[in-house]
Amino acid sequence: MIVCCITFEPDLDRFRKVLQTIDAPLLIVDNGSSEKVLDFLASCEAEVIYLGNNCGIAHATNVGLSYALDAGYDYCCLLDHDSVLCPNYLQLALDCFKIAPSNTFAIGPFSVNSTDVVSTNKSELYEADAMLQSGSVVRLEFCKKIGWQLEDWFIDLVDLEWFYRAVSSGYKIFVSKRLVIDHQLGESSIRFSGRNLAIHSPQRVYYRARNSIFALKKQHIPIAVRLRLLAKIMFIGISLEIRGNEPRMRYLKALSKGLKDGIL
Repeated sequence: MIVCCITFEPDLDRFRKVLQTIDAPLLIVDNGSSEKVLDFLASCEAEVIYLGNNCGIAHATNVGLSYALDAGYDYCCLLDHDSVLCPNYLQLALDCFKIAPSNTFAIGPFSVNSTDVVSTNKSELYEADAMLQSGSVVRLEFCKKIGWQLEDWFIDLVDLEWFYRAVSSGYKIFVSKRLVIDHQLGESSIRFSGRNLAIHSPQRVYYRARNSIFALKKQHIPIAVRLRLLAKIMFIGISLEIRGNEPRMRYLKALSKGLKDGIL
């Protein structure tokens, strides 16, 4: 197994914690970070591919998967630069593959945002249709049959579309409570109806809105999921009204442009 970690301006203190949990060969694909980050990456015990510009999570992931395939690895763990793995995560994932059906494409974490990243639950696998990309371990031999991630989507919902495409192609996806990661969802959060809800930057709002429209046109994504994405677009608009002192107009413009570009 190889771990492919996608980086773009990571918080270096957090990234050091991420690196401490990786006990396998590591490939870092950097999406155009600053010189400070690049200097740090050069000191890491890892193979580093420097893309030079921010080409998006999909392109960076495809680069990493292609590298892993060419290098002869059987499995690849896809990881964001802020995802801290629980102890023995990679071996636990491989153990899960041993009991999973032979047509299993990916196995990933059941939960994220754990306050203390410890895996104690020994539950069996739970079949899923899609999951969070970060922390997912994929069987590389199936990638060419399923196809690569859609690079024009750039970021947001890229993993959802990819995993649903895998399931529609006859492969299986599982999550396990034995696999736990601490992963940050969103740049900040708001309190709404007693829950903390992730809030993203205007750029991310644009891509989420645009790609939600793109997803509506994908027949391999179940209609219930597509309708839920549409509802989430509406919720984005509502959430913009309760952001407090945040510059709402920037978000509204990003939302409007994303919807327009997705439709046209």
